Amino acid sequence: MNAHDLSRLAVIVVMASGCLPEIRTVARDAAGDTGSDAGSDPFTPAVDAPPEVGRVDVGFARDTGRCEAALTACGPDCVSLQSSMNHCGGCGRACSLPGAEATCSQGRCELVRCLPGLADCDGQPLNGCEVDVRVNATHCGVCGNVCRFANGEGRCLSGSCGLARCETHFDNCDGIVGNGCESDLTTTVSHCGSCQTPCSLPNAISRCEASQCYFGSCRAGFGNCDLDTSNGCEVDLRINASHCGVCGHGCGGNESCVDGVCRSA
Repeated sequence: MNAHDLSRLAVIVVMASGCLPEIRTVARDAAGDTGSDAGSDPFTPAVDAPPEVGRVDVGFARDTGRCEAALTACGPDCVSLQSSMNHCGGCGRACSLPGAEATCSQGRCELVRCLPGLADCDGQPLNGCEVDVRVNATHCGVCGNVCRFANGEGRCLSGSCGLARCETHFDNCDGIVGNGCESDLTTTVSHCGSCQTPCSLPNAISRCEASQCYFGSCRAGFGNCDLDTSNGCEVDLRINASHCGVCGHGCGGNESCVDGVCRSA
């Protein structure tokens, strides 16, 4: 008997009174559902519906109430623990890694790729792509690129290293980022105390100590004859007739100072 024959099933019911038999017709759809009469009339024969096929990936198989081989029941669903992103390796174990695209392969959650601007610098896939290489001074742009500058602190901005600040008593006086804070303001003669403060006295050798400029000595051929260190070595002893050769040695009225020696005109 096929499904079409079952669409109209005549059931002969013998009345208890012995009268002529009454013919009752029970409508049945193609799936075997008998509507409100199905199952309520003890004389209505039960007809099983054909099993539903191909639903094992989303629920229990109707004919068995169990999952097919290689699938596992996790709640109402039959899933593969080898590839399910929501049940990777076990029910309820979602495959999700911070800052990364992941996939469930053979029951293990694996990192596929990092999201833009992020990187897996510690080599531990379970914590995903943990570093933002756009702003991390230890991994700037790529893993392991440290923003390091002499006597200064580096920073990472948009994946590129820059100089954030200099250490105390140091400064970037030449304006070149690559060599960091190259000037020691406590000892650098050309930048004594600040980049804009040279320790320079005329015709003198100066020194910078504790960010203060001090007179050292005169250059050859010059003298500090007024004993004022602020104007350096103001006298050229090679040609000055009042201080010829040394401070205070004057030439006679008819003499001139030539190469630090008084000579007659």
